Amino acid sequence: MLKDLTYTIYSRYLNTFKKSVRTRNAEGGQTEIRLSPSAFDGALSALSHLYTGCGVDKSVSKDLWRKIAVYKQGSRRTAASEKKQLGLRTVEGKKHLPIAAFQRLATILFESKDVEHIFAHTFLVLEWNLISRAEYLVDAQIDLVSFSEDALLFNMGVTKTDQEGTKNIDHPWHVYSCPEHPEICAHLAFARLIMANPTILNGQTKLFEGRSQYERFNGIFREIVSSPEHREEFASLGITPEDFGTHSIRKGAATHVSTGSTASPPIASICLRANWAMPGVLNRYIKHENAGDQFVGRCVSGRSRNSTEFASSCAYWDFSAEDGNDKEEHEAQLKSWLKDRLPEQAKENERIYAVHKMTVAAIAYYRDYLGDHLHPESMLRSSSIWNEEILFEEKVVVRYPWDATDDTPEITGLPPDIVLLAKIESMKLEMAALKADLKSTFEKTLIEQLDQREVGGSGFARGNENGAGPRLSLPRCGQRSGPISNRTCAR
Repeated sequence: MLKDLTYTIYSRYLNTFKKSVRTRNAEGGQTEIRLSPSAFDGALSALSHLYTGCGVDKSVSKDLWRKIAVYKQGSRRTAASEKKQLGLRTVEGKKHLPIAAFQRLATILFESKDVEHIFAHTFLVLEWNLISRAEYLVDAQIDLVSFSEDALLFNMGVTKTDQEGTKNIDHPWHVYSCPEHPEICAHLAFARLIMANPTILNGQTKLFEGRSQYERFNGIFREIVSSPEHREEFASLGITPEDFGTHSIRKGAATHVSTGSTASPPIASICLRANWAMPGVLNRYIKHENAGDQFVGRCVSGRSRNSTEFASSCAYWDFSAEDGNDKEEHEAQLKSWLKDRLPEQAKENERIYAVHKMTVAAIAYYRDYLGDHLHPESMLRSSSIWNEEILFEEKVVVRYPWDATDDTPEITGLPPDIVLLAKIESMKLEMAALKADLKSTFEKTLIEQLDQREVGGSGFARGNENGAGPRLSLPRCGQRSGPISNRTCAR
């Protein structure tokens, strides 16, 4: 019976939570140290669940739980002291992946000819952008992905902290492109995955098919980081094979978003996206709103936080320069062309169509970059969408708030400082246009006034009126120039 469980019995069990580590003495022997605090937390959580499952109130064992709380505190101090004496790291878990290491790892996977690395690249970039646990991506379904305005939308479904999949209903996570750094652009990574496996668009399909996906990706990442070719490079960026794991990606993304700039998103928005609990506050008083998640999504995408590039749109087709009839006709042609390249099961699925349109636009916009950086033997070069001329490819653009058109999708997730930067950029463009217009107008007006006064002679003025005169070149003060040499500088 649980009510007969005593502290003496349970503490004996907890004292077995040890592991062997190699010492750094001359003999190179081994010694035992306590496990990390998370191991003890897991054991206590299991015991608490056992009480709940058996319908036993923990109040019947008040003395047990009081003494266990004291034991936990002492165990933490003892474990830290043991590690310090042996020269071991006292920080629990894997190190975070710095963004520079993330970009380098993404570049290696992007430029590799290995088919496995196409999937690994997408997994890496999506896990970073979603600040998610690797377990979520292992089971992610294409049916939980959509595209709206300028972002891919991921619905989380079941997570570790939401076993029923109800906490995040209608709360999609926004994933943005990164035109500045195509190797970590989530939209391009997703497009590459579709290029390699177009049957994903059939629906009711996992993004990453097959079993043991977690071990598969973890193995690929560790192999690259520990390889003789890249080991020293990643060590200089702060990552060694012993410190690296898939959880490093999640830690690195959260670190980059929260501390990578002096103007970071609210911590509540970051915790909501990462599915971290803030007991008593988060989910009770602070709820999900798109604006906060959009801001987090733009920051974690890898865009420069202090640059106008932060405000760029995704790649899209822009027909705004065409007249009404041509525009409607070309948009209809494009839609028909895109639907013809969808699997039969997805031709009438507007959600899948929107995702497909985004991926093809990304391929068209980054085609030159792909051509330069894809390995010559990459399977993506044999993809049908790569070898086919994309319809109206020249119309695929990226815009900003200051040069947006009627066709530009709404640019979401912009904080006030970036909105102000965008307005300043608009003013700079208007001032440059005004300066050029004033210069042209001034020269034209000056010529007309000089001709009306027949400065330089009536013959020159009449020749200028008939178009026979040479092009006017205004001299500097004190200089003479061609046919208007008789004109003098006004004092």
